[in-house]
Amino acid sequence: MSHTFIGSHLLALAFPSAVAGILFNLVGERKGEGRLLRSAERAVTLNLLLVTGAVVVLISAFLSNDFSVLYVYRYSNITLPLFYKVTGLWAGLDGSLLFWTWLVSIYAFVVVRQNRRRQADWI
Repeated sequence: MSHTFIGSHLLALAFPSAVAGILFNLVGERKGEGRLLRSAERAVTLNLLLVTGAVVVLISAFLSNDFSVLYVYRYSNITLPLFYKVTGLWAGLDGSLLFWTWLVSIYAFVVVRQNRRRQADWI
């Protein structure tokens, strides 16, 4: 399977998991449903894993010089040192958006984990 196929499918799954997490959290807080709040936590974790997978796939495409990936074709070449291949992740708009999405998903995961004890009586 190609990097493009895997990465795009990971991102296609990440969006609905983010939306589900938001909806589960809103409904769970409104109704006081612990099961929905747990589902929201799991959706945040799933979203982090999916976006992290997409980041890993893109960096892997850079490291393996997979120029069939248009983004790699545009922002890399064979002679680039390792450091520049890894930082190629945010070389263009698409990669920057992926990078910031990854950072936000990490932040959401950390916030959910830190607030878990405070909301233990709900769950």
